[in-house]
Amino acid sequence: MDTRGWATLDGYAVEGGFDTDELTTCWSPAVALGQVAGPGAAADLWAPGGYEAALTAAAGLGLDGVRITLEWARLEPRVGQPDEAALTRYLEVVAAAQAAGFTVAVALLDATWPLWAGDEAWLLPWVRAHFVAHAARVADALPAGVGVVAATRPTWLVRAGFLTGEAPPWRRRARADAASAASSLAATLAETRALSAVRAHPVHDARVRTDRSLVTGSGPLGRPGLLTRVGAQFTPTAAPLGARPPRAS
Repeated sequence: MDTRGWATLDGYAVEGGFDTDELTTCWSPAVALGQVAGPGAAADLWAPGGYEAALTAAAGLGLDGVRITLEWARLEPRVGQPDEAALTRYLEVVAAAQAAGFTVAVALLDATWPLWAGDEAWLLPWVRAHFVAHAARVADALPAGVGVVAATRPTWLVRAGFLTGEAPPWRRRARADAASAASSLAATLAETRALSAVRAHPVHDARVRTDRSLVTGSGPLGRPGLLTRVGAQFTPTAAPLGARPPRAS
């Protein structure tokens, strides 16, 4: 299996536990209404030893590195109340990935954010300050040698949310709001990338933008991965890798 390059671990799709009363996301209302299937237990990577087991299994795949999404909804489940235990856990995951021999990058935003920010988060000016503060807090805690990607798919977020109705806020052909959201999100990400804490963790390799998922996920953002969890084990996946939802810059 030729898997040289990078693979992703997108927390929402693989960790399990999201869209519950304790851990809500922008997808939660649609999940609660049965409009989309939530991730459920997913691959249960958030359980003790879960991420570590997957990274150990990945060590034989010939990958160069992994990009790990540090989910904002988990790190700040309530507005203005960061979960320090969750940040500590993510730092353990990063350390485990480095110990397994991988170059590591983390993503601060993929396609999920806390429900408290609203499903139209990128139209709400007050959200920017919260995301930038979150980014500074997380980046400042990261060890040396870890790259920071502000967002992996900002164009997809706007298109899927405001033009095609595939993701929160489920709008279709709302071109004016799409333009406003794109502008606001771009400004938010520019401010994030300018943070000294983020700039201390540059990303030099474009391969961190890979579509490849390391572990098969579930829910609206789940994709087939290089590994699938079977009981307590992670085994290589024979199925071809999917590309839903598409990555975009």
